[in-house]
Amino acid sequence: MAWKPSLPRCFWIVCAGLVLTGCQEQEQVREYTVPKEPPVRLRAVMVPRANVTWFFKLMGPAPEVAKHVRTFDAFVASVRFPGPGKASIEWTVPDDWDEEHGDERFYAVLRFAGNGLPLPITVTPLGGPQAKDVRANLDRWRVKQLGLEEISDAELKKLDGNIQVDGIKATRVDFTGPGPSKGRRRFSPAPPAAPPRRSFTLTKPDGWEELPAEAVAGIRREAVFRVGSGQRSAKTTVLRLKGEGGGALANVNRWREELGLAPAKEDQLRQDLRSLDTASGRANYIELAGRDRDEERATLGAWIAHGGHTWFITMKGPADFVRSRKPAFEAFVKSFRFDNEAGAAHE
Repeated sequence: MAWKPSLPRCFWIVCAGLVLTGCQEQEQVREYTVPKEPPVRLRAVMVPRANVTWFFKLMGPAPEVAKHVRTFDAFVASVRFPGPGKASIEWTVPDDWDEEHGDERFYAVLRFAGNGLPLPITVTPLGGPQAKDVRANLDRWRVKQLGLEEISDAELKKLDGNIQVDGIKATRVDFTGPGPSKGRRRFSPAPPAAPPRRSFTLTKPDGWEELPAEAVAGIRREAVFRVGSGQRSAKTTVLRLKGEGGGALANVNRWREELGLAPAKEDQLRQDLRSLDTASGRANYIELAGRDRDEERATLGAWIAHGGHTWFITMKGPADFVRSRKPAFEAFVKSFRFDNEAGAAHE
């Protein structure tokens, strides 16, 4: 006697349909598309001057940069150097762009105020022979910021000195690359690296906020502090350079240039120098004041030679604020001690 299902045939047909539908939905859930980030484009110009090299950069997602290439080129073409000194630079701010006063890293930042991403045009002056090294700067941008290979000799030869800015031989580049590899860390984050062990110790004054160490033009700041807040603030950094770091006169003149002051000569430098007795010996010390555009600004600078390096400690900011924090800065410098000296210890 044949077995007969106790439920209607239509019930089993519906169940089979549901099973098939569920399988199809499961397969659809497994199928997804990860949006691809656009490549990164950099358009930049390097303009060498007597004591400083000026860098003008526009960088961001390639489609956005493409919208503003003509504006960037017109902005660079408007740059004028009416006289010596860092403050002796002029330009025309493009329409629909806002200009912001820079900080220690940037002299000025211009941002697109219209629709879309707030792309920046950055203006940065850097001193010393490293800043004038075209290949080193291009390779830094290509490898670290764009994910490209180092530039070839043939390509470098084509680019070096390919335009003029205010009659000065300059270099303009336009590179596009995938950008630094950030995607993998997004899905499998690695534990944060421990901060590098310092080879020195110091005493941070009350109210100073320590910031993450930073690198500017490939040169690492060993320690960075914000003093104050908002408009009433200054920045203190500790920087280590090999040997004499280009020499005291070159560094002081770089600071003077940032303040719109004429370069000093050796005899003037000797007159302006003071000294501070630190936990690591005697440090040279200088106080400078000048104007950066429409603002009176000041720099306190000290340097100590040790172990084949020169350590530079600076505070930069609005003149009245820096002067009010001068005792704290001097106490900060005096506390500086290297680890291989008796009594040195980490904070």
